[in-house]
Amino acid sequence: MAALEASGNVTRKPNFAALGALTGLNPGKLEGIANGWVPSEKDLSRWLELRLITTTNNDMTVNCYLVWDEVSREATLFDTGWNAEPIWR
Repeated sequence: MAALEASGNVTRKPNFAALGALTGLNPGKLEGIANGWVPSEKDLSRWLELRLITTTNNDMTVNCYLVWDEVSREATLFDTGWNAEPIWR
C-alpha cells in the first residue's frame, strides 16, 4: 500500500481479501473495481425534481444530485462533486 500511495503504481496484485478485512469492504467488489468495473447508468428521466450534475477532475468523474420540492422550492444537494460551478448554472 505504501508503494501505491507513493507512486500511484503497484508491482504486484493486491491481496483483496486482506484489504477487504482491513477496510471492512467486500474483497470481490474491490477486485472488480480494480479490474475496471463501473456502475451502470441510471435513467432519471421519470423524476421531474431530480437532476444529475457531473464534474470531472484528473480523469475522475463525480456525480452530484440535486433534489427539490416544486411547491416549497426547498432543495438538497448530495455528493457535491469536484467544484460548484456546474451547480450554479
